[in-house]
Amino acid sequence: DNKIRECLKEMRKTMDLNEGFYAGNTLGISANQCGYDYRIMMISKFPGKSTNKFFDTIINPIILKLSEEESIYWEGCISDEK
Repeated sequence: DNKIRECLKEMRKTMDLNEGFYAGNTLGISANQCGYDYRIMMISKFPGKSTNKFFDTIINPIILKLSEEESIYWEGCISDEK
């Protein structure tokens, strides 16, 4: 679908324009952060690498199982970039 392709290109462009992705400050981006109402996210495969150009793209994820275990980690979201 061309709308999905446009969304993916915009997400990637946003990542490329954000230095945090390549400095290890940001781990991923979602479609809604670029103004699209889709369930799509891109997540860094190698966070913190200055040459990081590899991302997993996840479209329409489904949660199959929840863990009882809780973890507290830094989120690393582009919306947290200053």
